[in-house]
Amino acid sequence: MITFFRVHRPRLLAGLSVVLLTAACASTAPKSTSRIQADRALAGTVENALNADPVHYFRHVDVQADDGKVSLSGYVWSNDSIVQAKRLASQVPGVTSVSDQLELERNGSNAGGSSGH
Repeated sequence: MITFFRVHRPRLLAGLSVVLLTAACASTAPKSTSRIQADRALAGTVENALNADPVHYFRHVDVQADDGKVSLSGYVWSNDSIVQAKRLASQVPGVTSVSDQLELERNGSNAGGSSGH
């Protein structure tokens, strides 16, 4: 029996890690209806702020919110647009942090949907 554990120790530890991580993820409490509504409202407010910008075009930016943390994804056409999107989002009341996964579009076309990342 001791030999079994010595030989299979890496597999047993890997399996135990998967079980523990799964249990940790499963133990996260689901969001309440009011939290979901608040997140949607915050994302909508950020979208409105982006779309109100008179200089930059943010119609291809998606906004997600989670308890004040805002995530921006999609694509824009300039580095200045990325900076402005983050600035505008961070100025919305209720936003505690902004992360961006914005992609820079070249020549107004992403050549079939891939930016090369």
